Amino acid sequence: MADAVRRIMEDMVPELEDLQKRGLASAREVRQLAKRRERLEYAIAKPGAARDDFLRYLQLELNLASLVACRRKRLSMPRRGASDWNIRKRVHFIFHRATRRFKGDERLWLQWADYCERTGAAKRLGRVYAQALSMLPACARLWVKAAAWEMDGRHNAGAARRLLQRGLRVNAAERSLWLAYFRFELLFLLRVSERRELLGLAGAADDGDAAAAEEEADDDDDDEEEEEEEGEDEEDSDDEGTVDYMDDQGGDDDDDDEDDEDVDDDHNDDDDDDDGRSSWATAGAAARHRRDRERRGAGL
Repeated sequence: MADAVRRIMEDMVPELEDLQKRGLASAREVRQLAKRRERLEYAIAKPGAARDDFLRYLQLELNLASLVACRRKRLSMPRRGASDWNIRKRVHFIFHRATRRFKGDERLWLQWADYCERTGAAKRLGRVYAQALSMLPACARLWVKAAAWEMDGRHNAGAARRLLQRGLRVNAAERSLWLAYFRFELLFLLRVSERRELLGLAGAADDGDAAAAEEEADDDDDDEEEEEEEGEDEEDSDDEGTVDYMDDQGGDDDDDDEDDEDVDDDHNDDDDDDDGRSSWATAGAAARHRRDRERRGAGL
């Protein structure tokens, strides 16, 4: 543990020298800063390190960054030194060790994400959200914040939608995720409509929709008229079929009566005048009358 702390302290030397050389800190302030950092490094390196030890170390570095920014602005000094980016690098290093020690601490992950957003570390923020969601897939706030960053920070609506859908697959009963997804879709539609108006496509789209609606209405009217005509044709055809069927039946009855009279009077088989009766039915009737005639002749 002591070797690791000593190596970390040695890496701070260029940064502390740069602060003193540029006039952003005095020699006394540099010595005090080195002592406080060493003490906190030992505190977070021990096996039983507490979460508050990491938070105190983070607060020290954040206060130092604010102090350096104020002095640099007062001196009109550009950001061109090792101390300008080493402080941010150390903050990320402390967050990394804290989240590795306390993997299930939601507040630490959210604080790290907020710091990345404030400092504009987009690449680092993407990795932070990926690690946080892999460690805490049941945390709805992380899914919502990651999707909001994709939508607002990177203007990537597709990635934001995929994140929310993945979160809903894991947390299907989470009400806040469903509300966030609904708000996202409404915001997406609003931005699309604003972009269409900006490009001058809103009027054309409305005209096209109106024309399409009119065409659909005309098509519906034509379909209704065709259906009515087809219905009337079917009714007419049904009536005609019924009449023909009745006429055929009546014709069959008349022909049957005429055939019976001819058979009774002449006792012979005349020509087949029956249009409605079939040939086998007529032949059968004639055969029956012939047999009756023979029986009567035999009896006489």
